[in-house]
Amino acid sequence: MLEGQHYQNAYITRDIEKALEGFRARSAGAKVMRFEGPVEVTTAKARGTAISKLAFIWINNLQYELIQPVSGLVDIYRDELPDDDRIKLHHICMRVPEWDDFRTRVDQKGYRVVLEGGERIHAPVVISNADPRQTQKLLGAAADPGWSARVEEIPIEGCTVKLNVLLRELPDFPSRPGKNEPHHYGQINAPLTKSEWKAGFAAARRGDLPEHLWCEVYFQSVHDATVAPAGLHTMSVFAQYVPYKFSRGTWEERRDEVRRLALGSLGRFCSNMDSAVVDAQVLGPPDIERKVGLTGGHIFQGECLPAYMWSNRLAARTPMKGVYLCGACTHPGGSVIGINGRNAAIAVLKDTGNFR
Repeated sequence: MLEGQHYQNAYITRDIEKALEGFRARSAGAKVMRFEGPVEVTTAKARGTAISKLAFIWINNLQYELIQPVSGLVDIYRDELPDDDRIKLHHICMRVPEWDDFRTRVDQKGYRVVLEGGERIHAPVVISNADPRQTQKLLGAAADPGWSARVEEIPIEGCTVKLNVLLRELPDFPSRPGKNEPHHYGQINAPLTKSEWKAGFAAARRGDLPEHLWCEVYFQSVHDATVAPAGLHTMSVFAQYVPYKFSRGTWEERRDEVRRLALGSLGRFCSNMDSAVVDAQVLGPPDIERKVGLTGGHIFQGECLPAYMWSNRLAARTPMKGVYLCGACTHPGGSVIGINGRNAAIAVLKDTGNFR
């Protein structure tokens, strides 16, 4: 429920000095105010004193707050910190003209909100972007048995690996030479032949690695240089097929082998891959399942073969009153296409009598 004037975005970080450098680089001359010390806070669990390093930056009409938790009652910040020194959005602030009037409207709408003292207000509508198995777990005994049975019929074991790569320079493709060319600003695919596709799928089904991986590649740093250290670049690699579970060994034991395979598969088409790579993070299906919460590490929230696609996908509207799905598990299918969310929104508007 967003009402009033949006006046602040607040971010948490492990390194407030580095975060400030990033803001200053993007907005030279922005007004900055610093504070370090105790602040009285109230959370859903307790009241007490939090000691944090704070910085406030004003850019146009919006205030940005940077928070580096130090000690005391800082769990609400510390528990959400990213693993590295990047910043992470923690909350936004809206200025409402009449607080009591606002609280009354919250109560009337029935939004699920945690208030002072831990009081919870339950919402009449919940739209879940979690995968169907996770949504089913969250519903518990409230899940419709027939709906649950259908959810459990959908295969949901991931077969893709994700690499987050730090580069000294962008890849140089002999077919289109250069290290800062138009193709670096879009999506690049490292292809497979038909026989390589078939062999790769069969290998993954056996619990083995294929000879080559198909790779889909993006370079975020060409669009926003602040996502990488000065002079370096980021590369995201989405590749398949890999097994969820190896027939021999574990993902922890074979992670470096997968790294070499993925970068080597891409390196077949570039002249400088070995020398360009500084470091790479490898996330197999079990890692994605653990870190992101996607069952089976399946990024499409369920199998994408024809038997489970399009009209055979789950509907946005569920048999459970007030519960809707908006993720890749719903019609018309996986990938980031936006229409799944639109379908859920229309279903909610129709069911609440607000569709026009």
